[in-house]
Amino acid sequence: MKSEIRSVIDTLLRGEEVVAEADSAMTLAELEEKFPVEEFKGIINKRAGFEVPGLTIGFKDRRGGPGVTVTSGNIVDKTGIMSKVFKEVVVDDFGGGSFDEEGHGPTVAVPVHLSWVSYGGGTNGRDWFTAYYRFNTGEWVFKDAEGNLE
Repeated sequence: MKSEIRSVIDTLLRGEEVVAEADSAMTLAELEEKFPVEEFKGIINKRAGFEVPGLTIGFKDRRGGPGVTVTSGNIVDKTGIMSKVFKEVVVDDFGGGSFDEEGHGPTVAVPVHLSWVSYGGGTNGRDWFTAYYRFNTGEWVFKDAEGNLE
């Protein structure tokens, strides 16, 4: 924000006209129309190694603009020995997912997490991966749970 204000001040000091840039962020309706939902579901299922039950990809306005949501049904029965520890395991976005226009044009970042409930009632979660969809190219880019590009 400070750099934007400084830029406007510098422009005014040079005697140039300040032209406000139109907000080019995608609207929620545009995101819903253009985001490849079925392709993203396929990516999640492939990474899981099975068809995730109740997998739903949705959209909602967030503080920073429109975003993508991820939810699923309980997959604890697919977790092998972990089903003895956890009562419920779901795929979700843990409140993440946002639209961005920096660097590579219109991009949506969707952090995909695994969240669980233990038999003792405790809850927690862990990053699984983050998917970035670049609308200009149709390219997917992924980062693992530690933030490394895959």
